[in-house]
Amino acid sequence: MVHLRINEREPNPNPYVNFIAALPMNDPTVEEAARQLLRALAAQVKPIMKAYGFAVNSLEEVQFISSDMIISSD
Repeated sequence: MVHLRINEREPNPNPYVNFIAALPMNDPTVEEAARQLLRALAAQVKPIMKAYGFAVNSLEEVQFISSDMIISSD
């Protein structure tokens, strides 16, 4: 367990992940769907994290960066 969480609003799907956060969206249903997907992912990797002793403070969604935006140094 990463940290003891007091007054959780909902049960944590993975005790090896402290926080799970999705990007803020204009549509709350899309944001909730993304958060539920991250919670499902955290639950799926729980056995792997337990077996290898991994723990993370936060599992967060990050904004997609297209390859057109990447500047190469060539």
